[in-house]
Amino acid sequence: MLKEQHLLALDQLANGTDPAARRSAHDALIRFEEMGELKEADFLDLLSSEEAVVRNHAIGALARFKSDAARGPLKALFERSHDPILLQELLEAFAVYGSSDFTSVVLKRLKPPTWWARFVKKPAIKGFEGLFEESFLQEHILLSALKYFLACDQPKWSKQIKALINHKDPMIRLNCLRLYDKIGPLPPLERLEQLSKHDPSPLVRDAAALMIKKADTPT
Repeated sequence: MLKEQHLLALDQLANGTDPAARRSAHDALIRFEEMGELKEADFLDLLSSEEAVVRNHAIGALARFKSDAARGPLKALFERSHDPILLQELLEAFAVYGSSDFTSVVLKRLKPPTWWARFVKKPAIKGFEGLFEESFLQEHILLSALKYFLACDQPKWSKQIKALINHKDPMIRLNCLRLYDKIGPLPPLERLEQLSKHDPSPLVRDAAALMIKKADTPT
């Protein structure tokens, strides 16, 4: 049950105008959690907070608890949210859980919009806006989604993840290679050689070269 000192820290976290004061409030809440003053049930209640920073703090705390009771609400929140910051916060929490329980909802959000949305320049039909919004959100959560898949105990593979090896963002290409390296199968050798020699990012080139070397090493 939340007490006065907890409510004061939450209020300072949400409404403090001084960054140092907000950081102090965050640290105080972590201490309350570590001392057992703030419990799993308290953070479950805070998931419905209208203050985004309080809700995000609750998400992180529930992940640290590895709360079974929170798995369903966190999945539902991820499915219905259109806030890229919240979606990234949730993906970070899923990675802390380190469980494949959230894989299905994450893959669903990464599913490309319906093919005909690509041919529409200025959506004039009701409903098209959502398709373009979803594409925007996907771009913002891709890297966090890959990091979540890397943290899964039993990660699953999908066509939409395989395509990311050609993404324009070098960090997404790099993490896609790391995901390949973890769960396989490796990309074709020809593609790895192209990446190792011609990718603009030295990190991607090095990662591809290491995968080629690994593929050539007898087991």
